[in-house]
Amino acid sequence: MLSYLAAFESEFGPFRLFQYITFRAMMAGITALVVGYWIAPAIIRKLRDFKQPVRTKEEIGEEMAQKHAGKGNTPTMGGIIILVSLVFSVLLWAKPFQEVRYIDHQCANESCGETFRLSSIQDKCPSCGHEPKATVSMFALETLEEGSSGGQSGMGMRQSDEHLNSYVLTALVVFIGLSIVGFLDDYLKVSKKNSKGLPGKYKIVGQTLVTLVSLYILTSSHLSSGNMREIWIPFYRHVLVDSAPVWAIGVLLFFVLVGSSNAINLTDGLDGLATGCTVTVALAYGVMAYIVGNYVLSESLLVKQVLGVGELSIVCTALLGSCMAFLWYNCSPADVFMGDTGSLALGGLVGIIAFMVQQPFTLVIVGGIFVLEAVSVILQVSHFKSTGRRIFKMAPIHHHFEKCGWAETKVVIRFWIISLICSIAGLATLKIR
Repeated sequence: MLSYLAAFESEFGPFRLFQYITFRAMMAGITALVVGYWIAPAIIRKLRDFKQPVRTKEEIGEEMAQKHAGKGNTPTMGGIIILVSLVFSVLLWAKPFQEVRYIDHQCANESCGETFRLSSIQDKCPSCGHEPKATVSMFALETLEEGSSGGQSGMGMRQSDEHLNSYVLTALVVFIGLSIVGFLDDYLKVSKKNSKGLPGKYKIVGQTLVTLVSLYILTSSHLSSGNMREIWIPFYRHVLVDSAPVWAIGVLLFFVLVGSSNAINLTDGLDGLATGCTVTVALAYGVMAYIVGNYVLSESLLVKQVLGVGELSIVCTALLGSCMAFLWYNCSPADVFMGDTGSLALGGLVGIIAFMVQQPFTLVIVGGIFVLEAVSVILQVSHFKSTGRRIFKMAPIHHHFEKCGWAETKVVIRFWIISLICSIAGLATLKIR
């Protein structure tokens, strides 16, 4: 909302700062950090009656049950802190509408001749798919003055229109939707005083509904419908699939959202582990979102510009700030756990951002710790079912290192370091193409 203050630059010069994504991203992070830190004590007091159900020694063994016995008095559902601070910050600093500049252009295909709006989100004829051979560049299109033309045959005057930013909307829908699914799971755990919570099939139903809603928003919006049907992979400079079927995009989106949300959910087993790793991932995708949304940077790194995606850097910095505020209370010994309210939502948000910046497969690198945790569980379960033996002393893998004698804080900090390295490696893929 505050981005509109830039329109009053003539009245007060510093208001021009509100037009810059970099300024608003920085302020979004600070806002989320301050709000999260401020509201956390009150929320934690309210959550005192909602204490974390500790798994019994029959479930995790006597040794681990004794190590984690003291956590039974710690309140859960602390993901509410992240939810409130992030959503408030994003609504305050993200730009809700994206300006799209275009030129009315007549298709050069003699059998078509249709006039359409040539823009950075529509660079070919919607009827016949013909691409103009001589058009103004997308950079020129964005910098031309209102009412001027590209000076080329078939070009009209440069005009502009505004579209709801479907990328920011989708990010909020996924985050809030999975927060609700996680909240129901946590509430059932604390009300029934057991660690099972919401049955797995109902979690999948909730995640599927969130996937379908987000898919509808992205494919029905004029701003995002074309770009979201493209499939890109790391280390390759050209689009792999130019226009994938909607059902294929839906399947990919489902696996990205479900995989990332469940992976972070598995990682959330030690004080501060999932939160700290999410901080580095949010930082990496914040940088990616800014690059993909910026014409000059995307051109220099051979990445396709996606108009409107730059605003996701504000979502990422708000995620960064809210996680840092929560980590203040979640570091060992934790005053509060995020629960599924936080872990499912964080995973879903990271997954949908990776998908929207057209880097879904890079998530395997950036979120290396989350992948490691999920894979350790899959390997442990499958190997045990087939051979009756275990690969790790316990899964997820952070518990394996606990059983190897590592202190909880040592496991957490070393995993943070690995997560930071993975995030840097993920960013490097933008240059190695």
